[in-house]
Amino acid sequence: MPRNNELKKILLIGSGPIVIGQGCEFDYSGVQACKALREEGYEVVLVNSNPATIMTDPEFADRTYVEPITPEVIEAIMEREKPNAILPTLGGQTALNAAMELNRNGALSRHGVKLIGANAQAIAKGEDRQLFKEAMLRIGLDVPRSGVARSLADLDRIVAEIGKFPLIIRPAFTLGGTGGGIAYNREELDVIAARGLDLSPVREVLIEESLVGWKEFEMEVMRDRMDNCVVVCSIENFDPMGVHTGDSITVAPVQTLTDKEYQMMRDAAFAVIREIGVETGGSNIQFAVHPETGRMVVIEMNPRVSRSSALASKATGFPIAKIAAKLAVGYTLDEIKNDITRETPACFEPTIDYCVVKVPRFTFEKFPQADATLTTRMKSVGEAMAIGRTFKEALQKALRSLEIKRFGLLGDGADTDLNPETLRLKLAIPNAERIFYIAQAFQKNASIDDVYELTNIDRWFLRNVQQIVEEARQAGSVRDRSGSTPELRAQAPADAERDRNTGVQPVSSRKLPACTVPFRGFDPYGEVIQRQRDLPHSEQPQATYLVTFWLADSVPQKLPQHWREEQDTWLKFHPKPWDWKTEREYHRRFVEQREDWLDRGHGSCLLRDSETAQIVADALRFFDGERYYLDAFVIMPNHVHALVQPTGDNSLSEILHSWKSFTANEINRLMRRREELWMHESYDHIVRDWEELLSWRRYIAGNPEKARLRDAEFVLQERHILAPDEQIAQARRMRDGSGKMPELRREHFLRAKKLGFSDRQLAVANAVAEVEIRAKRKSLGITPTYRLVDTCAAEFEAYTPYYYSTYGDENERRESGKRKIMILGGGPNRIGQGIEFDYCCVHAAFALRELGFETIMVNSNPETVSTDYDTSDKLYFEPLTLEDVLNIYDQEKPEGVFVQFGGQTPLNLAIGLRAAGVPILGTQPESIETAEDRKLFAAMLDKLGLRQTPNGSATSTKEAVLIAKRIGYPVLVRPSFVLGGRAMELVYTEADLRRYMANAIEVTPDRPVLIDRFLEDAIEVDVDCISDGETTVIGAIMEHIEEAGIHSGDSACVIPTF
Repeated sequence: MPRNNELKKILLIGSGPIVIGQGCEFDYSGVQACKALREEGYEVVLVNSNPATIMTDPEFADRTYVEPITPEVIEAIMEREKPNAILPTLGGQTALNAAMELNRNGALSRHGVKLIGANAQAIAKGEDRQLFKEAMLRIGLDVPRSGVARSLADLDRIVAEIGKFPLIIRPAFTLGGTGGGIAYNREELDVIAARGLDLSPVREVLIEESLVGWKEFEMEVMRDRMDNCVVVCSIENFDPMGVHTGDSITVAPVQTLTDKEYQMMRDAAFAVIREIGVETGGSNIQFAVHPETGRMVVIEMNPRVSRSSALASKATGFPIAKIAAKLAVGYTLDEIKNDITRETPACFEPTIDYCVVKVPRFTFEKFPQADATLTTRMKSVGEAMAIGRTFKEALQKALRSLEIKRFGLLGDGADTDLNPETLRLKLAIPNAERIFYIAQAFQKNASIDDVYELTNIDRWFLRNVQQIVEEARQAGSVRDRSGSTPELRAQAPADAERDRNTGVQPVSSRKLPACTVPFRGFDPYGEVIQRQRDLPHSEQPQATYLVTFWLADSVPQKLPQHWREEQDTWLKFHPKPWDWKTEREYHRRFVEQREDWLDRGHGSCLLRDSETAQIVADALRFFDGERYYLDAFVIMPNHVHALVQPTGDNSLSEILHSWKSFTANEINRLMRRREELWMHESYDHIVRDWEELLSWRRYIAGNPEKARLRDAEFVLQERHILAPDEQIAQARRMRDGSGKMPELRREHFLRAKKLGFSDRQLAVANAVAEVEIRAKRKSLGITPTYRLVDTCAAEFEAYTPYYYSTYGDENERRESGKRKIMILGGGPNRIGQGIEFDYCCVHAAFALRELGFETIMVNSNPETVSTDYDTSDKLYFEPLTLEDVLNIYDQEKPEGVFVQFGGQTPLNLAIGLRAAGVPILGTQPESIETAEDRKLFAAMLDKLGLRQTPNGSATSTKEAVLIAKRIGYPVLVRPSFVLGGRAMELVYTEADLRRYMANAIEVTPDRPVLIDRFLEDAIEVDVDCISDGETTVIGAIMEHIEEAGIHSGDSACVIPTF
């Protein structure tokens, strides 16, 4: 079909400001649509209110209105511009809702404007939960049992029809699961439903049976006017139903469906898009499959380009938004050429011979009081995508693309070691770091079935994670958590009497230095202990205990009483025995929340001070070897963990009493205070066997790092604690007596790289610097090859250089004779670093192209315009780490690299790139460091004679307290080399300052914290300027409306100043 010549002018509605669930992916789709429509000769009018977008640049539309996206404003624009049609399917939920309101209020008919891409009826059937359910039943597709509530009075009827909790609540016409949730009882249902009704623009919520634990799939489908349909991409969620797809790790193509199941789902997707009536364009359709019975149900569809559409476009190279725009004006799929192959039409379904993994990016660290549990309501603020030849390789690359200081799944020096109970909870409750906890479970030799029971994640995915752990173990990148590291294996201390009485056999473990105390996990009453865990201390003579006791100040005495009453009430309604869900809930309510409350500084964190911590350490050691044997302990901000074994007839309660009384008296004397310290909480857990003892020791050894305490603020008994990781690595490295790094076999090295292991992981495994691993790898001839994303699995030649790295395959990278410049993008979106930096990268690429350079873009964000295959001359979809950027540089050899356009992410790579001999263009690393390092910046201002607030730089709590006393409270404390005001805080008291310093990120001598005197009632001004080294031009001066103290990203501002 030819293009629709009746249309002359088309109004395109953007998505407005970025919110969770609707990000810069719609800038990408809007840019593609503007370019496609103008290519066809249409006049394009754009309305969007987000100034940080590329689509609002004057060159992308014939006329651009930076105005609020409301029906009134859009109608005024229609009246002025007189468009023939509105294309609402490329601006997210905002555009759809605006178009539907224009249809409802008669504005479209008044001005003779029609909707293209999807008509009002199709949008209503796709977005209205009841209409969608009826449509699915008409075509014979299964849907969850459900009911639509338009008021709280409808709830009784719906609960009776469905029959059981939990229930899923989905408001109509919202995005990102806004207003939705999972209700486990009637009280929660009332609260969530009321919220959903308020947030739904049509006051309607769908309440449906819970599919939590089912497998979730998505189909990205396109249809044209001739009823041709194609599946652009199939996507499988790593996490089961119950976690919003935007918060789940996703994989393309689907991995766990049989061909028959896939074809059934494909046919169902085509039936859905036809029944809903999306005549032209793309739709995202979601399915759930029962993991045991195979029952398939349709969950929902988006009758528009969505967040998943951007992912599918980047995963396959198929430009969904561009093609959707052309379909909307009358073209058919067979008439549109594939830009990458230049031969095949768009009706050829993309075929990929690689695996794509998307991992969401969260910023819970900015909101520590937010609930970090992942539910049906989306909480991620960005995402990173990686491409590899296998799922394992793509997963590890995606994880290091997140820029959360992780360089792979495990073994990168950032692993934590949780005790078994906490680990079970972390697996059972979906959270942002669950993938790392799954790896830890396999490190501890958990079975696939064990992990599946807690997570409901498909066994195929779990098997792949387990294989990564096994490879890490074989390569030596993870010390065996069971205590049986091969090079350090020895027999554990034996106790014949214990073994005879209890049947507990000693296990293989390294003998601990000077550990002559016999371990007693069981006693003659061991059989009783197995049946009943919490026996009185008097029945456990000479057993070993994990003891925890609390030590906090300034806690209202009513609070512990309230906690006890709350706990007693809860226990009445939850009698034992408990299943794992109830046990998890108990631990969350009465252990984790309480500990978190205290550690955040509610009540003085007495033990963050080294003097009071030393008092506790002295108390713990006082009767060591006489009344008890102290095995290991750690002092946390408000509590103490200790492993202790009473001797003789000494009881644990007497030992606890002596510790507490000594500690309270000494701390009161030190602080010259008379009030009673709050020490009313303590609990103990009997250690049952040698393996559990080792597990708790590792937990204690790992806690100081977890709590971010300084060296002076925690104590570990050296004679009984397990050797630190670096000692084990040193022993492994020195075992041949040479002191050199052990020889790495090429085949083992190559296998590890094929599985996505980074140089950092291998460096940690061998206790050497990352640069040594890089040099060794290159000397062995192990360098990455770059493959093309070509939409056709190499069946046709690809003309668009869109690359991903892998190892061991043919290198498909193409060389050119042009001068080359590399631009580093910003990586996944997060608070403080988002679409505005992509804007800078894209314009830098355009400018360099105009100057005749070949532009090379490196980025890992699938939502952005910079990762569109035609934005730059070459696109590398790779993690923004030093290793990956240097690999690309080694092959491309550009004249230089720009790090200044992508935000904080590439800036942090500048020094490492310079050290590796990479020319840095634009702002130099020395200048970056001067601007980012608070101490250097303050010194520069002094040198220039510019006024600044009284300030100082601190690298320790002691320094910070002295500086704050000198300049006076309140003070503003800011770390170096961070973005978006992360870890920046206004502090009014010394106690708050001590709490801040204990939790500040990466306070080191080369990354100090700056402490400024806070200027109250001050006016804050931003000045943007550009310089060539001699001439400086000021672009704008912006005055903040809020007073100083509100981050510039959160403050309204005006131009010009007033």
